[in-house]
Amino acid sequence: MAWIKHFPPKPKRKVHGFAVMIKKGKDLMKKGISGYFVLTADLPNPYVVIHMFPDPDAITTQHTHFQPRTRDPSYAETFFL
Repeated sequence: MAWIKHFPPKPKRKVHGFAVMIKKGKDLMKKGISGYFVLTADLPNPYVVIHMFPDPDAITTQHTHFQPRTRDPSYAETFFL
C-alpha cells in the first residue's frame, strides 16, 4: 500500500516533486516451502525499492529498511522524489 502526492512548481521552486509514502505489505510469498509448517527461516525479509523513470543513472532510486522475517511488513516511510 502506497500514498503519492504531487507538488507542482511554485515561483520559488522550479521543479515538480513527489512524496511517496510506503505504508505496508500484506500476505507476501514465503522464500521456500517446508512441508506444512511455516518455519522462521522460510519467512521473507522484505523491502521496497522506488525508482522514477526515465532515470538512466538511477539517481532517484531509494529503498525502505528491510523488515526481518515477516509476510506482513509495516513501513510508514516517506520519500521525496
